[in-house]
Amino acid sequence: MKDMVKKIWKALESVRLPHSEIQVRLGSMDVRYYQGGRLKFLNNRAVSVQAALLLTAGQKEVWKTIGINAPFRFNGLSFHLKDFAPQYKSGMRRRHYINLIIKDDPGMMFYFTGTMLFIAGLCMYLCQWSLLSAKEGKRHG
Repeated sequence: MKDMVKKIWKALESVRLPHSEIQVRLGSMDVRYYQGGRLKFLNNRAVSVQAALLLTAGQKEVWKTIGINAPFRFNGLSFHLKDFAPQYKSGMRRRHYINLIIKDDPGMMFYFTGTMLFIAGLCMYLCQWSLLSAKEGKRHG
């Protein structure tokens, strides 16, 4: 499961992830279309999408919401929305579907831990710098 898995889910279709006990089912999809007057070329084009997914791992069932730039994590995997349909309000009627990228990235926790340690060190440095600056100000003043 270390490699990226790309899969297209259609409404009410349940799919089992390879090398895993996780099953994913697309419950519902909410697509919002642009209806403004300023950007006429975007009229009736999808600008926001949110999909409700039912994830099942053994006896555990969880509903998660996914969208463009709104991924989520479940059982150590990250789920990202890559593509969806329909992208236009008018025209040929297409079946609702989403295309997900599912990744197993064990290095992510090390990355966030390193980032937090860096921020803590930066805060300690700034506190020390402000205390030393205050002491020097008292000596010269």
